[in-house]
Amino acid sequence: MSGPSLAEWILTRFAGPASAASIVGDLLEDRDGPFWFSIAGVLVRFAWRPILAGSLAVCVGLFSHDLLHSIVFALSGAHPSSRLWAPLLDLNVAVSILLSTGMTYIVVRYGPRNPFAIALVAAWALSCIMSVYWWMPPALILCLSTGVLAFILVAFSSQRRSILCLSAALTASVLSAEVCWDISFRFSQSGASPLKLMAFLSYVAGLIIQPAMYGAIYRAFFADQLTHPEQGPSPKLSNSR
Repeated sequence: MSGPSLAEWILTRFAGPASAASIVGDLLEDRDGPFWFSIAGVLVRFAWRPILAGSLAVCVGLFSHDLLHSIVFALSGAHPSSRLWAPLLDLNVAVSILLSTGMTYIVVRYGPRNPFAIALVAAWALSCIMSVYWWMPPALILCLSTGVLAFILVAFSSQRRSILCLSAALTASVLSAEVCWDISFRFSQSGASPLKLMAFLSYVAGLIIQPAMYGAIYRAFFADQLTHPEQGPSPKLSNSR
């Protein structure tokens, strides 16, 4: 693969094929400096927000894990869950953690007014309330009824694509995290320190892949509404024609 082709392939990951081809073509014509220095500058302009969003998403996911598990553990003494409810509570806590990573990534990368970001924030808020106040029937009924009503209203509105995207993203998120976390659990059963380290890394991997997954599913559902960089026009070189 030649230098320009490689540069175009790299830029396509962040800017899309049309913008990447245009940028590489302009840089080849103008040649103000070393080609790869110019590519690096353009790449930073396109990639800083996805990298920042992904890093914050993983940090928020780890924080949510510690916070929610601490709260649930503290409540378990006064409000022990039944054998029927315990698996559902664990699943809801896991969903809250995964939604926190996806929500952070989409909000930081695409903005808080994005329809998918709004759907993620709403779903995350409801799941967190259910994780903490599951033992209060009024709160549980209110969260469930609010979620069902919101789902129905959005499903019959112009923003129905957000619900479909949320459903697909959450399903893929739970399945992928379950694989990583199951591996983490198996490693954690060993007393060997290297395997305990692998257990931690497997758990973190379950969070690291979430931003990329949410972003890929979002782009698949909303490809017709996206321009680059980050819903903006393609950058122009200062001395382009």
